[in-house]
Amino acid sequence: MRTLLGILLVTTSVALLSSCIEERTVFPTPMASPPTWRGITPGITTEQQLVALWGQPSRKEQLDGFIWYAYPTEYGGEAWPNAAYLADGVVYRIEEAVPISREKYTSLSVFIERYGDPQKVTWAAVHPQTRTFVFPEHGISVVADHAGEPPERYRVCQIDYFVPMSLESYMRIWGQFLPKENPDPRHDPYPEDFYHTPWVTVTPNPQQATPIITRAAPTKKSQ
Repeated sequence: MRTLLGILLVTTSVALLSSCIEERTVFPTPMASPPTWRGITPGITTEQQLVALWGQPSRKEQLDGFIWYAYPTEYGGEAWPNAAYLADGVVYRIEEAVPISREKYTSLSVFIERYGDPQKVTWAAVHPQTRTFVFPEHGISVVADHAGEPPERYRVCQIDYFVPMSLESYMRIWGQFLPKENPDPRHDPYPEDFYHTPWVTVTPNPQQATPIITRAAPTKKSQ
């Protein structure tokens, strides 16, 4: 009886351990050198190094396999912090809160000129009227307000730095933190993966709230 109980306990322990291992996030081999911001390099910088450079965070939260560290900003405080995502004692993603105003802001076009067209455009968790523009192979995604305007008028409010990876890996690891559907279709009636470019024409549709979108073949920008 004791032997059977021992076998059951060992089997249960192994199953639980295997389950924990399977649930851990598996990061792909970086496709390029990770970007560095304020001394922190995703996939390389340790928790100890982060705290040495940025100090102790004001908040720590468990988020689906990651520990989220929040650092208040001068312009946004606790409500709009810089942040880091850690797993196994290593920083894997940084969120930079970018200040914006009507007169002074960072334009999305800066990133398009630098990295080419985003591989993914989807909704953002920051604000209902923002979108996430993903450049996964460069380890960069940005959140900008979106109103069907040309990219030079999109105001960037957040920049994410992470280990460069394929779009598939990005959606598997970081896509879990993005909205699954449009959070504000009234003010943003455009479909997912839409943004205004020189080869996209948006025409009001009198029959529906969703506009008619006419696409021409885009010219691939050099990376």
